[in-house]
Amino acid sequence: MTRRTIAVWLVIVSSILSFSVVTLTASSGKTIPFDEVNHRLETVLQELSRTAQARPLALSQLAQDRGITLAEGDSITVIVEPVSGRVSSIDKAAVAALGGVVEATSKSLMRVRVPINRLETMADQVNGIAFIRLPYQPRPLVVTSQGVALTGADDFHTAGYYGQGTKVAIIDLGFIDLTAAQAAGELDNVLYTHDYTGGGLETYTNHGTGVAEVVADMAPQASLYLLMISDSVDLQNATDYCITNGIDIINHSVGWFNTNFYDGTGTVAGIANTARDNNILWVNAAGNDGDDGHWQGFFNDGDDDGFHEFAGSDEGNRIYIPSTDSIHVYLTWDDWSTSDQDYDLHLYNSNGDLVATSTRWQNGFQPPTESLYYAPESDAQYSYIDGLYDIAIVKRDATGPMEMEFFTFRGSGGSPNLEHHVPESSIITPANSAKVLTAGAIYRVNWTTGPQESFSSQGPSNASKYAASITKPDICGPDGVSNYTYGSFLGTSAASPHVAGAAALLLSEDPTRTADQLQAKIEGDAIDMGAGGKDNLYGSGRLNLELTPTGDTAAVFRVDKTGNVYADGAYYGAGFYTGSADVAEWVPVSEPVEPGDVLELDPENPGHYRKSRGPCSYLVAGVVSTEPGFVLGSPPTTTDHSLRTTNERALLALVGIVPMKVTDEGGPIQPGDLLTTSPTPGYAMKWNQEDGLACGLVGKALGALDSGTGVIQVLLMR
Repeated sequence: MTRRTIAVWLVIVSSILSFSVVTLTASSGKTIPFDEVNHRLETVLQELSRTAQARPLALSQLAQDRGITLAEGDSITVIVEPVSGRVSSIDKAAVAALGGVVEATSKSLMRVRVPINRLETMADQVNGIAFIRLPYQPRPLVVTSQGVALTGADDFHTAGYYGQGTKVAIIDLGFIDLTAAQAAGELDNVLYTHDYTGGGLETYTNHGTGVAEVVADMAPQASLYLLMISDSVDLQNATDYCITNGIDIINHSVGWFNTNFYDGTGTVAGIANTARDNNILWVNAAGNDGDDGHWQGFFNDGDDDGFHEFAGSDEGNRIYIPSTDSIHVYLTWDDWSTSDQDYDLHLYNSNGDLVATSTRWQNGFQPPTESLYYAPESDAQYSYIDGLYDIAIVKRDATGPMEMEFFTFRGSGGSPNLEHHVPESSIITPANSAKVLTAGAIYRVNWTTGPQESFSSQGPSNASKYAASITKPDICGPDGVSNYTYGSFLGTSAASPHVAGAAALLLSEDPTRTADQLQAKIEGDAIDMGAGGKDNLYGSGRLNLELTPTGDTAAVFRVDKTGNVYADGAYYGAGFYTGSADVAEWVPVSEPVEPGDVLELDPENPGHYRKSRGPCSYLVAGVVSTEPGFVLGSPPTTTDHSLRTTNERALLALVGIVPMKVTDEGGPIQPGDLLTTSPTPGYAMKWNQEDGLACGLVGKALGALDSGTGVIQVLLMR
């Protein structure tokens, strides 16, 4: 809307208004003088700190105007970035002496609750602090299952692949209704939950529950790990947990704003990249800003009045905010990570009143970001008029036109109806990283034909001075599927867990697949949509699970991560070489035994075995195997596959060559001698013809024993 000096405003059409500003009012300027800016403190925090000291009664209103939540006793939760990226460098005792309470730490970040009037002192006096800022604000990517059949997951289920043996983490912002969903028969394979926020797992939102349901539908036997976070400290700790505990796949249907120039760099993208570097497939929703709420372009000020012109002479980007709703705007520009190109962000109502501002300093020490929040119903100064507002970008002190980008959304999730919207490069963080598998959305009814959901964010990722542009998204999954939590689950938040669940199925089919191989398989089997080849609308196409190899005669053969081999059907081959020489079976034992012990039936415990008792026992059964070539029966419940015995079971060698405990009680043993049980429990001795054929024989000696006891190789002859 063209902005010129006005004294009155005129409604031309109820939804089209023109107003202008030539000189800025005092309220639009910086509240902190340039020469007093604290280089280690975000400007808005310095503003709050000074207000708390000089005008404490005005603090609550100022915080409300900035969309900042205060804690009890006029304290605030902030993120502390340490020098050299090491939290250990921060003097925690000094933080505590200023009334600060460390709520959480990760490898390179600290979350602290601190009295607002002590913020400047903390920034100035505590050693090890590089910068203090507000927490980054993540947002669930939901717009308000049939996806199993649409994606081919049912073929994997038929073939016996349900995600078994895989671990999938859902890192999300809340899991309200988890208990109710489980009571209704959903999510019965949740192995672990953890709340990193301290507020309770089933609080804030039910988004994570809805996401987890989709993963469980796709991969019902995958072990699910539900991790609740609220800021980048939590995100880093949750990711470190995943790395330490062998998680295979992370789903993150969450978007972050003003953490980079949406180019795959920065703190949040770096956390996701670290997961991928540790062979975890990170699957992320692309975002829901493809048809509204996103603008990008170079700053342009043709009339040199300091205001950016969005189109022609139009200096306002109009949005709609109902009287009972609120608006969030996040602006950044391509000058990371600290900038001396200073821009501000303003919001005007249709009467030309400046109702909200963001006037952080960028003086070479501050990040290139501005963000504002406004709620009409809480603003007593300006009466609600028609719900129309204009976003304006103001150059404060910049030497050249910067490429700029902002996202805006209403607190309710409703559409802001942004006038000058740019769909391209609307992929949010960390989905814009090359190391993240990014999922766009296609409505299930349009699954085979398209188009993609109009709101599904589009690529490419931004090119910046730190990163090259890349094609995004990587793949499309379905949304609009039936869901216990949401009913009909819309948004890229729903598409992403379909992809994560698909990855779990592929990993259960072939547990040797790396994260890179999983992504290559998912993209390689996708059905191309739109323009030929990978593009910035559909990525590689729509998700399409293919068994390996394809066809009706697909072999079901798999190897788990411990080396166990599974095959459905008979084995046929010219030869099979195991490296060991006996066939053994798991049997119950009534006493502790060890490899090499000779066992016999235990007449006092029918069905059990014990060490042989006495010479020439007719109850002799075999020998405890040392390294069997084949094992019959089910192994004991243990993850230690090297075990040959437990307190209750043992591997009894039945056929083949096996090490056996022997004694000279029947005389010296030579190769070829027949062996039977001896008076020593668990030992064999040489069989003598005078003992008679009724004597129970164990096997034929392949080694010699001159005297005493020992272990020799024996060919079993039962």
